[in-house]
Amino acid sequence: MSEQIFVTRRVASASVDTRSRMPTMAATNAIAHLRREPAPNVVNPKVYSTEAYRRRTLR
Repeated sequence: MSEQIFVTRRVASASVDTRSRMPTMAATNAIAHLRREPAPNVVNPKVYSTEAYRRRTLR
């Protein structure tokens, strides 16, 4: 059996538009975190309902 795999680099972040929005998105997420608010661009929003997250934000 011969399997063929084609691997490419991620190109979604290669566009000028995406690259120019990345710093703003990172800053917006960081500010939300400092305000103890959910990050607007979070990948896994379920993390906010975990006990571990609640313990960390009590500090």
